[in-house]
Amino acid sequence: MTAVLGDSGRLYVSPEVIPIYRAALPLATIITPNWFEVEWVFYMTSCSSSYSPQNRVLTDVTITNAASLRHALRTLHDTYRVPHVVISSIPLTAWLRELFPDELRPPAGGDTPYL
Repeated sequence: MTAVLGDSGRLYVSPEVIPIYRAALPLATIITPNWFEVEWVFYMTSCSSSYSPQNRVLTDVTITNAASLRHALRTLHDTYRVPHVVISSIPLTAWLRELFPDELRPPAGGDTPYL
């Protein structure tokens, strides 16, 4: 099953269906959520209120550094038991660029704003 829940700061589906997708996560062997969807998973897990379009940041676990990225991946692996996770549409920020080995590091200021 392929599902795009949202991207670019907005949901493409009704917030009411998110728990259905979340319930299906433990059945998956691989998922390929985009950056927005990873943060949305955290938002739906950690907040009891419903989604508000006014929220620019959708989670209390904003992925802003290597530690928060590891935390997001650990949650997907441990909480939802998904063995393989590939996050797409990651903004290529300075902290993320620094995680790459020198020979694989994209050039700063290049034409690649996302991975």
